[in-house]
Amino acid sequence: MGYRIEYDPKEHTSGKAGVFVRRIQILTAAFFLLFVLLVRQAWPEGTEILRNTLLPGEPSFTRTAFQTMLGDIQQGTSVQEALTVFCQQIIDHG
Repeated sequence: MGYRIEYDPKEHTSGKAGVFVRRIQILTAAFFLLFVLLVRQAWPEGTEILRNTLLPGEPSFTRTAFQTMLGDIQQGTSVQEALTVFCQQIIDHG
C-alpha cells in the first residue's frame, strides 16, 4: 500500500519571514527613538524642527491628538489602532 506526504510550503517560510519582519520593525523603532533622544540632547534647534515635522498642522490640536493617542495606548488599545485614529484626526482637521 502506498502513501503520500504533502508538506505545506507556507508553514516553513512564514514563521522565519514573520520573525524577520517583526525584528526589522522593532529595530527601526528603537533607532528612531534613539535618534530623537540624541537630537533632543545635543541640538535644541533640531528638537523644534523634529517637532514641526513629526507633529504637522496646528500645534495645539496635534499635541492634543498625540496625547490622546498615548492615553489610548496606555489604556490597552493596540498601537496600530491608536496610530490609525491619530492619523485620521490629523487628516480630518489638517
